[in-house]
Amino acid sequence: MYVWDCVVSFVGDDPEYQAAFAGLLENREAMKEPVLTTRSINTIINKLRKVSREEGIAMLDKAVERNWLTVYPLKADERSMVPMPDDARRGRCL
Repeated sequence: MYVWDCVVSFVGDDPEYQAAFAGLLENREAMKEPVLTTRSINTIINKLRKVSREEGIAMLDKAVERNWLTVYPLKADERSMVPMPDDARRGRCL
């Protein structure tokens, strides 16, 4: 499947990120609006490139929860609820 190849190329072997993408793709199929082209999945991926991994997963989860066809940026109050990755905390006084 070309679409899944694009996803794997973006997220690598990260099982949590893959599961979030799989959820979106399964939801789209259930809504009878499957992602059929690499252009379509790349549009979604390009939105996720602009945010952290954790925020990207949150965006994918929100899209599934709301039955959206794509992902949208999180609002400021939603971003504050996204956990920071462990490596982003390293060297910081918390």
